Amino acid sequence: MNNFIVRSKSRKRKNAYVVKIEGVLANYNAFGGCKEMPLIVAEKNGEIQKTDGWAATTMFKNPGALDIVLNHEKYKEIFGTRIASMIIDYCDKNSGIPVVTLFPNMIWVDGENMNDVLGRMNHETRRDCLRQIKMRKDLLRNFETRYK
Repeated sequence: MNNFIVRSKSRKRKNAYVVKIEGVLANYNAFGGCKEMPLIVAEKNGEIQKTDGWAATTMFKNPGALDIVLNHEKYKEIFGTRIASMIIDYCDKNSGIPVVTLFPNMIWVDGENMNDVLGRMNHETRRDCLRQIKMRKDLLRNFETRYK
């Protein structure tokens, strides 16, 4: 008899996007003064997306979205290609609305107090968010010590 391990669906309330920096939206500077800017999503929650022009774009908050574009090459050196291209939305446990958006080197928080926002997430989501923030800080610190 075969025993199969069935994994339960994650309780984390998040959306992880891997964005494609080059391509159809080559002039990103035009969006620098906007609240949000479109980025091409190559992967969402582990699933490959179609990357055909404007239909493949998702709006992300500035200045984080513009920062990821302008500093992408530098971030690839610091964080690696995957994290340099990743944006993660952590969502409210009740409404499902993003309350924290994590960019490679920046955090957007829906509110003034990070502790209040963390309280709006369930345990698994909060733990993942704090782990991702710590991982980015550690990678940045390692990069800084290598080049001092």
